[in-house]
Amino acid sequence: MGRELGKLPGDPAEETVIIEWMKLGSNQLVGLAFPVLAGNEGIARDFVSSVKEKRKEFENSAKKRKVKREAWFIQQLPGSSTIICFVEAEDIEKNISDFARSTDPFDVWLKDSTKSITGIDLSLPRKDPVPEMLLTYGF
Repeated sequence: MGRELGKLPGDPAEETVIIEWMKLGSNQLVGLAFPVLAGNEGIARDFVSSVKEKRKEFENSAKKRKVKREAWFIQQLPGSSTIICFVEAEDIEKNISDFARSTDPFDVWLKDSTKSITGIDLSLPRKDPVPEMLLTYGF
């Protein structure tokens, strides 16, 4: 498991970010959680259906960022829902930075859709605490 402190290149504010990840051979794994804004659960599901319809663009975006595996989940909780995303890539920090700066139309659409569903702008560094890995098995 690793924890890196760094700057996102190209960010005008040069925000300091911390990315906690787990080493998987030559790859890294990160889990991210995004709160779904109230009433947007159906919109989130429709968005994922749209991503599935644009599978080729999604795969191209992932390949550009050297993503090995990615999985999205929605967790319904009392009074709210959360989208949980796991990403395995060669370099998580670079992956997140490249995605944040990407002007590819598909990536921009992903970021805009995510912002409207969660309120989180993925083109900016996250300022909330990074996920803390508590337990792993089989990784």
